[in-house]
Amino acid sequence: MQYARTVRGSTLVEKNKDTSGGAGLGVSPLAIMGKHVLPNVLGSGARAGTVHVATAVLTEATLSSLGRRSADHTGR
Repeated sequence: MQYARTVRGSTLVEKNKDTSGGAGLGVSPLAIMGKHVLPNVLGSGARAGTVHVATAVLTEATLSSLGRRSADHTGR
């Protein structure tokens, strides 16, 4: 859901920019999307994915550390 919101928001911003104004020249919507919108949207999606992976690594490390400590205190 987070990625969908990020990509949708970026797509709406890029769609409303004047740089993707080839529609008035008879350029197909698919060509506009491929040349202007998609490259700019992929960056924000990649950033969101990178942050998500980093959060998952930190969560896993924290849980692993907590699990190791609780096993040490039981005397095993």
